[in-house]
Amino acid sequence: MKKVIQVCVAWLLLLLLDTTLKHVADNTSIYWPRKKCTLLLLAFVINSFVTDQAIWEVCKNRLVIYLTRIVIVLSLVTNSTSYLISSNSQFINDLAKFGFLTLGYIQMIGTTLIAKYLLTKSRILTPSRKLILQSFLLATQVTMYGVYNCVSDWQITQVSYQMQNFKAVNFKIVFVSDIHIGAAIGEGDVELLIAKINTLKPDLVLLGGDLIDQSVERAANAIAHLRNLTPNNGVYFAPGNHDYKSDIEELVKELRKLGVKSLMNQKVRIFAGDSWFYLAGVEDLGATKGHKLDFELALDGRMTNRETVLLTHRPSTADMALSKHRNIDLILCGHTHGGESFPINILIYLTNEYFAGEYELTNSRVIVSVGAMYYNIPL
Repeated sequence: MKKVIQVCVAWLLLLLLDTTLKHVADNTSIYWPRKKCTLLLLAFVINSFVTDQAIWEVCKNRLVIYLTRIVIVLSLVTNSTSYLISSNSQFINDLAKFGFLTLGYIQMIGTTLIAKYLLTKSRILTPSRKLILQSFLLATQVTMYGVYNCVSDWQITQVSYQMQNFKAVNFKIVFVSDIHIGAAIGEGDVELLIAKINTLKPDLVLLGGDLIDQSVERAANAIAHLRNLTPNNGVYFAPGNHDYKSDIEELVKELRKLGVKSLMNQKVRIFAGDSWFYLAGVEDLGATKGHKLDFELALDGRMTNRETVLLTHRPSTADMALSKHRNIDLILCGHTHGGESFPINILIYLTNEYFAGEYELTNSRVIVSVGAMYYNIPL
């Protein structure tokens, strides 16, 4: 048991290093792409090495190790190619999807092997064939379920909300968050999403942050499809933490060209005939490069007899807003992805009061989207 604890602690420490490297890479200037790619690939190598060593310690079975290493090599090759080749082609996007999927699969194998060992208390160096088979089957089932969710059509959640002073009938708002245009999410994916949104015939489209995961220049072709959105009352955007990894000013400028208005600690009035309500949007809690979240700037100076809809990327900021501004009728968030994948979804659930779906509060309502897309690993 002591050996298992040592392996798990070492795994967690190395994964922390892996996460730190990714964070540094994500915040590296886009003018140093080789440095960024080198850091990302180093993170992938560490991630793969940690998984390999963890599986070896728990299960010294040569067949298992060889199969795992084949998957690791596939993951490294495909991820390296997708990051180093500067292309927006569908082939590169599909290659990245496959790379991230294999990466997720080997993590799932390691997680399930260790979990099954801890639950069954099998001998650490000589686990039974039954334990090995069960672990691989469980990892495969969880991975296939995650992939199925990613390739399935979007699930549209319809919510009815009555505003006392906004008299428009059947005014339809489509709220979309976490598109994550990047190595795995490309032009074709965004085009399909835009077409889906347009079939809903919205009056207003709201984008809740984490639009891109790469430079604005590289994401430009995919972003350009936003001009095809056709709501009567416009498209509005509030940034998420991933949007600051590139040049946020450049992103806002690019969106403006496409007719998308960014709300950076700002508010506007949304009209439908003679009726109107406030739409406010704030920057992300983790905003960088001279930017910061400012609820006062976004929400002060409102008329008390008009409703307010607030766009804020992180659900954790909902209570921050309500603690100082009670008269916020509806708060729209994203960020959590509903946990996205096992086992990190358990941690995300435990650390987020507003995890996914609707939350009815005394004087407000919080809605947390699980996201239109996934972040890298399609699970």
